[in-house]
Amino acid sequence: MNLDEIKDRIKRGLLKLPGKLKEPLTKGLPDYLKDPANYDKIQRALLETLASTHSHSEMMQWAGCKSCMEKVREHKLLMIRLGFKTPAMYYEWKKTMEIMIRGLRDPIGPKNEPAGASK
Repeated sequence: MNLDEIKDRIKRGLLKLPGKLKEPLTKGLPDYLKDPANYDKIQRALLETLASTHSHSEMMQWAGCKSCMEKVREHKLLMIRLGFKTPAMYYEWKKTMEIMIRGLRDPIGPKNEPAGASK
């Protein structure tokens, strides 16, 4: 294989790449959200907006509860005021902060192991 063939293969491979790569979800975050020292305060504020003095045994009861739906609305508004544009942006921020601060991956995964741990 000569140099011209190698160049040709590289060019064909580059043409298959998308014109624009996706930007990370956390790109547009304000500086205070990027500071790990603020993580616990922000998490606490968000969780307190959902805290309630009562509970529901069925999802339909919860969805029909005016008080609970007001709390969900308050939670959504706080997320917007903090600078999160979408729920996906919030979850990406949360996952990143958990890895940075605690060195842990998402507990939903196979194991709650330190980031970078190999099997």
